[in-house]
Parts: sequence; C-alpha cells; structure tokens
Amino acid sequence: MNKQKTLNNKLQKAAFMLINMLTPPNTKTTKYKQLKPLQWVVHNLKSISFVLLLFGIIVNWGKHYINSGSYVSGTLVDYLIPTFYFSYLTTLFFISVNLKEAVTNIFQTSSKIYTALRIRRLLFILAIIFIVLVIFSYLLNPTVASLTKTLQLFLMLNLFVVVTNIQITPRDLKAIMTTLVALLVVTALLGLYQFIFQRSLCGYFCFGETNLLKNTYGITTDFFGSVSRILPYGPFPHPNIFGGFLALGVTFVSWLFLKTHKWGYIVFIIFIASIIFITHSEMAILTALLGVLFLLFLKASSKVFKLVWLGSLVTLVIGLEIYLVTHPLVLNTLSWLRRLHLAQSAVTAIKNFPILGLGPNNFIKYLPSLPYNPGFPPFWQPVHNIYLLIASELGVPTLIVIIFIILIIFITVIQSRRYLFAALIAQLLILGFWDHYLWTTPQGLLLFWLTLGVAVSNIKRR
Repeated sequence: MNKQKTLNNKLQKAAFMLINMLTPPNTKTTKYKQLKPLQWVVHNLKSISFVLLLFGIIVNWGKHYINSGSYVSGTLVDYLIPTFYFSYLTTLFFISVNLKEAVTNIFQTSSKIYTALRIRRLLFILAIIFIVLVIFSYLLNPTVASLTKTLQLFLMLNLFVVVTNIQITPRDLKAIMTTLVALLVVTALLGLYQFIFQRSLCGYFCFGETNLLKNTYGITTDFFGSVSRILPYGPFPHPNIFGGFLALGVTFVSWLFLKTHKWGYIVFIIFIASIIFITHSEMAILTALLGVLFLLFLKASSKVFKLVWLGSLVTLVIGLEIYLVTHPLVLNTLSWLRRLHLAQSAVTAIKNFPILGLGPNNFIKYLPSLPYNPGFPPFWQPVHNIYLLIASELGVPTLIVIIFIILIIFITVIQSRRYLFAALIAQLLILGFWDHYLWTTPQGLLLFWLTLGVAVSNIKRR
C-alpha cells in the first residue's frame, strides 16, 4: 500500500512539473497534490493535441498500398502510392479535440478575440471554395492517386479552418514553442549523426528514417572536397526537405533570440545553420538567410536599421538569383535541366486544361503524354514549383484561390505585427517556387497549412 502511495505521489509530482513546463511563469498552476493524472490530461488536452500535431511533421511512418496505378511506363513512382501516414492520425486527433470550439467561433455573432471575425470567415469561405474546386477536378479525372490526394487536401483544409478559429492560450503557445525547439534539436542531431557516420541511426523505426547506404539506388550524395559523402536526410525523405525544415527553424530560433536576448540561442542558430550547409541544399541556405534578414527588417526599430536590412535583403536576392540563373555550372546540371523540362510540361498542361487541371496528383500520370523526356533511369517527379503544380493539377482558378488565402494571411500578420509568421510565410513561398515537397509530401503539406493557420489564429494575450 505504501509503495503504491509513493508511486502515485511521484506520478502526481511529474504531472505538476510537466504543467509548469507548459505554463508561463505568471500563470497559476494547481498544486500537484490536488492534481490527478486524468485531470491533467483533460486540462491540457489542447496543448497535447498541438504537441502531437507538431510531432507529425517530423514523422514519416506510413502504410503503403501499391497498386497498378502506382506505375508510370513500368516504373514504380512513390508519389503515386496511396499511403496512410502517422501524421493523419495526429491531425485527426487535433481536429476532433478542437472542432467544437472552432465551429462555435466561426458562427458567433461578435468577436473579442485577436483575429478579426470577418477575416476568419473570409478564409473559411475561401477554404470551402478551394475544396469544392478540388472535388470537381477529381471528378473530371478520377484515379486512385487523385482520390487519396483529394482526401489529403480535405484533411489539411479542415485542419487549417480549425486552427484558424480556436484560441491559443499562453499555455498552448508555450507547449508549441517548447515542442518546436525540441524537434529542431532532435532532427539536427539526427542529421549530424547521419553525416558523420554515413548511415541511418536506426532506420524506419526512427520517425520513418530513410535507410542510408551508399550502394542504395536513389540515395543523394555530393562531394566535400574530393570525397563523396551521403547528405543528411534527418527524418525526412530527402535532404532538400530536411534543409527547408531547418531553414524555417533558423528563423524561429532567431525570433526567440530577438525576443529573449538569450545568447544560448545564437549557439543553436549556428549549429542549425551548419547542418543546413551540409545538406548542400542551395535553396534551403538561401531561404534561411532571407528569412532571418526579412525578420530583422520587420523588427528594426529605426529607419536606418530598416534600410540596412532591406538593402542586405535586396542585394542577397538579386545576387543569388543572378548566380542561379546565369552561372554555367548551374544551367548545365542535370537537376536544373530536369526542373526546366518539368516546368515546360506543366505550362503545356495548364494551356490544355486551364480550368480544372489534370486532377489532383495526376501530373506524373500524364507526363508520358506531355513533351517530357524522363531520361534513363526514368525521372518521374512532379514539377519543382508548387504554383505550376497546383495550376496544372487543379486549374488556374484553384491557384488564384490559394494566392488569395496567402495574401490575406500575409497582410493580416503584417498589420498585427506578427513578424515571425510574415518571415515564415515568405520562406514557404520561396521554397515553393523551387521545389514541390510542400505540396506533395505529407510532412510538407502539414507544415504549409499549419503555419498559415497558426499565423492568423486567435492567440490570446496574457
């Protein structure tokens, strides 16, 4: 009996410590002696749902269902394999926990919360228009791959609407920030391990980690000096996705430093930046620099500093864009030529199907009928530009709706002085211009819609 009582006291004390971790210093917390574990779970259910949702961003676990529609010209294409991912479960759990509150806020007659009611309702209407257009696009060219993509987009739009219409309390906000820092630490250390030891840590068991072996087909390697090395993947399916995630992380940690002035964050920024560098993802490096400079520009208190950061930003953008476009080594690389050919195929598809497109996730399926040479071994991938991809698969009207959603959110965060989200959205737009993973991978899609949703969510002031 005494042992059981001692164990219960330890569990209650642990729960009390966790609540203190999730609660700001100026928020009162129930004493652990009066707190039961079940009460703690219920009391922190929204924070728990946020933590699990964020955890889904770095987890690549999924059950794959290969079928005849997963092949293009005899080649198995992973983008066409229907898959049920772990992140879908965390998303469904988050929606179920917060749906009642979101519906109440959508249809309320007055609003005292941070984000204007009319903005939330406008975004809600645009989200409905978007999903209706997606459904019509699917019905025009129904395939197994397009059905799974339609369901995926429907889930993400529901997440976006729910996140936009709930109150994020200081407790929730602290849980979100703590989780993000922890995820950045874990993924950066995993990437460093992969690069140093040139192998996976524990394979698929570790968040769905890619099995990294040099003799495995499709593993990305690059030269460091005269030595060819496997690039770090982290828990993601490609180094570019890993680099993009860390680029957003650098901006987030930079914002934490500007807010708290704790120099430990500078060490963390340098560490993350070094991992981005060894991914050899040029766009991740560029996006990290642009995100930090844009954040510094927005938060600058004097006009002189604003001009300095703006000048640095413009110089960096123009210089790097000129380098990427005109440098002969870039223009002649196989990667650049493939991106160019895919973009040309996407433009052809948009001209042929401008209203409803080829159908969700049907771009690769139609590539053999478009002016595209896959080469050998065959390179079947989506166009590396989410704007061309959306327009070619879902139609130009759908792209316009998404652009309206992003513009409304961007203007709102600027007016609300939520400069962190302004910088993050700018980074997402840049990454989307040069790659497709924000639209074609479950991790990227979750990161995309969650960032947009939290940016205009009803964050309650202390």
